Amino acid sequence: MYDFYQDKVMNTIWAQVAYNPAGFNFGVQYVYQTPFAYNEDLNYRNRYVQPGENGQVLSSQLGWDQAGFKLAFAYTHAFDTGRFLFPKELGRDRFYTSISRSRLEEMGDVDVFVLKTEYRLPGDDFNIGIEMQQVRGAKVDDFEFNKYNVDESFQVNSHLNYQAKGFFEGLSFDILWVYRRNQNHTDAESIFNRSNFNQLNFVTNFSF
Repeated sequence: MYDFYQDKVMNTIWAQVAYNPAGFNFGVQYVYQTPFAYNEDLNYRNRYVQPGENGQVLSSQLGWDQAGFKLAFAYTHAFDTGRFLFPKELGRDRFYTSISRSRLEEMGDVDVFVLKTEYRLPGDDFNIGIEMQQVRGAKVDDFEFNKYNVDESFQVNSHLNYQAKGFFEGLSFDILWVYRRNQNHTDAESIFNRSNFNQLNFVTNFSF
């Protein structure tokens, strides 16, 4: 269980439980957010969270893991009690349906589905994976539950990861390809810098 306290803004309670019997894994996450009264004294445009807005999110995952092969299905529901708010300065949200280049932050009253698979090649040096995500319920121009005015979307991520060994242990290389497409709106304002693109990323990390 985690508690995120943001002075004069809001409090977030994050609860998570997981069960991992042989070859399988199951997990549930629940988040509840409460705004502080300080927000009521601010001008509407200056508020990060609205009075009475209680972001609630339920996320779950069922997975199978055997001989280096992983397969999982995850589902997340953000309730219509408010938007899930999580400042980007604190990093990316970590729900079971969270994938690279996609965020649940600033959304409410939506459903997210993810199917993901990963295979680690013999030797543990390479692993490859694919993630497919569907976001449903996001309504354009419904700023009560959709701050960034995004559309329902479909996204596919595929990645190849290499972990160096020996003298270079701690060094890793990632190739990430992202395909994202809106489901309803394809005008320039709806897709510019946010959707209907192919993106290729090459990332180098060194952990020490």
